[in-house]
Amino acid sequence: MKLLDDSINVDSQVWDRLRKLEDRVIELFPKGDPSHDLLHLKRVLKTALFLAAIERGELEILIPAVLLHDIVQVPKNSPNRSAASEMAALKASEILEPLGWSNDDIQKIAQAVLEHSYSRGLTATSLESAILQDSDRLDALGAIGIMRMVACGTLMGTPFYEDSIDVFSKNTYEDRKYIIDHVFTKLIRLPDLMNFQWSKAEALKRFEFMKHFLRQLRAETQQSPLQSEKDAMRNLS
Repeated sequence: MKLLDDSINVDSQVWDRLRKLEDRVIELFPKGDPSHDLLHLKRVLKTALFLAAIERGELEILIPAVLLHDIVQVPKNSPNRSAASEMAALKASEILEPLGWSNDDIQKIAQAVLEHSYSRGLTATSLESAILQDSDRLDALGAIGIMRMVACGTLMGTPFYEDSIDVFSKNTYEDRKYIIDHVFTKLIRLPDLMNFQWSKAEALKRFEFMKHFLRQLRAETQQSPLQSEKDAMRNLS
């Protein structure tokens, strides 16, 4: 699988380093979690490049940060989860050093990798870090966000939802116990955490889709088939 598009506009020396980095990432990237796989990297990179064109981000810093932000993965239910981005930042530095990046640029890339993590709650200290934060968080929303949420929860053996409890009427949410609770423990907050105007608008649009999904889930799990049929006929009349 290719991660980099030939249309990326960088000089030949940077492109050569990026292609070598691409090979290393594909070789070393953790396997087994479809919610954090190479397709996730491609989607985040696509969004990041779009934002970089608007905000004038530095691609020599941004692209490596995107490719390396999940190079170390810790299960969501691990007590060490909040340390994942720190471990990824250290691993990123190890990978970049022999590929020709300067020490200064390596530090900038590692810092962006560190700051991308939602669980650490860090404020972006560079434009490239802010772009990575938004691009990664947008991939947690919308249709792909639902697929990733379910895939991640299933990998941990977590049930979809709490039986006989309307997800909209709960007082507390525990995403380590029920997959759908993740919408209310994290995803609902993401639109307000976006760094850029376009990102916020896109996040709200994607979250609106997720709300439609939740309403449909409630209809399918809380109503009897007969009640659902009555509702459908009333809507058609």
